[in-house]
Amino acid sequence: MGISDQFKDKAQELADQAKQKAGKGDQSERARRAREEVSERTQQGREQQGARSRESMQERGENAMRERRDRVEDYDA
Repeated sequence: MGISDQFKDKAQELADQAKQKAGKGDQSERARRAREEVSERTQQGREQQGARSRESMQERGENAMRERRDRVEDYDA
């Protein structure tokens, strides 16, 4: 299950909670707050996924450099 699926599940859970609390506040206000929270969580998920992607790219670059260094050392030996 990806991060985006987790956020979607959490958004649905929050929507269900909002339905259970019906009668508290204006319906349009509750909907607006729910949309804002979903949007915020989605943005957080994208940022986390982007950070992981950058880390992964950096690791791949380091691994490639390490492998090249090893080949050069083997060639010199």
